[in-house]
Amino acid sequence: MHFIRPDLMPIWDSRVNAYLTRNYNFNKKVNTIEKFENYIDCLKQIMKTEEFKTIAKNVKTELVKGNLNEIHPSNYRILEQLMFHKELEHLDKTQE
Repeated sequence: MHFIRPDLMPIWDSRVNAYLTRNYNFNKKVNTIEKFENYIDCLKQIMKTEEFKTIAKNVKTELVKGNLNEIHPSNYRILEQLMFHKELEHLDKTQE
């Protein structure tokens, strides 16, 4: 679903789980409908904040500046990228 409608369906995978919980064991206890629904609710709350609105606007502005006008990331995608890159930073620091 995420690949068909990324504007409606966020990614819920081991990287997202690791970012949110620092639990690196993604299993069926984590992968439940209830947890996914709670995750979506949480993302929706974040997207309502002025801080996120500013970040999303800046991301979209930078894409236009970079002549990447054909890229129109959904708000879910912007949040996913923020989490993904923050998790990479965390992993880099723990491996030093």
